[in-house]
Amino acid sequence: MDRKAKPIAKTGERNIYCPYYGGCLDHAVDHSWDSWNCSVCGHKMAERSLRERDYEITDTHLPPITRQ
Repeated sequence: MDRKAKPIAKTGERNIYCPYYGGCLDHAVDHSWDSWNCSVCGHKMAERSLRERDYEITDTHLPPITRQ
């Protein structure tokens, strides 16, 4: 996790578009946090563009693929 990121072990909002999100998620898992949020982090409003390869085939927030 980047030292600039500051996730806290508390239920709340997360910014999934933040470039540090993955590192914070790993940090939360490594510390066995039940929940975490970005409320005290200076990057809580940061955004990055999402490339197609950022998605996994199992992502549920993507529209379903319709086959003809």
